[in-house]
Amino acid sequence: LASEHRKMQECFRLEREAIFLEQERMTQANLNAHPYSDNLHQPKRRFLSKQEMKELTMKHYKKLPEVVQKQESDKKKQQCQLNRLRVGIFNRKVQRDVFLKKSLRRR
Repeated sequence: LASEHRKMQECFRLEREAIFLEQERMTQANLNAHPYSDNLHQPKRRFLSKQEMKELTMKHYKKLPEVVQKQESDKKKQQCQLNRLRVGIFNRKVQRDVFLKKSLRRR
């Protein structure tokens, strides 16, 4: 459900950008503006290398709610397994101690 919502939001964002970018392209630079004015500054598009794109994608992916939730559930499962293992070791130790005490009493 969350991923579908994100996809819809992304579609809407792309449509908005397409509409507003067309309007911006129609407007021309202000030729009467002072040369040091901010109105003349048009930032260049920054091109990303493949490695940078992959890094950004992974960064965004790791922040997704489903991914974070999955990581938390996996971490919780591992913690439960570790606790069960510790309980088993403790029980064996207690049983061994009890058995040794009983065997010492018999002598």
